[in-house]
Amino acid sequence: MQNCIIVNLRDFEYYLYSCLNIVELQEGF
Repeated sequence: MQNCIIVNLRDFEYYLYSCLNIVELQEGF
């Protein structure tokens, strides 16, 4: 599984989706 790390620009969208999703779950959205 990937962590919140930007490997390259092409993974930036995946990074935002995954990490923001985790943050939203923790925030209780």
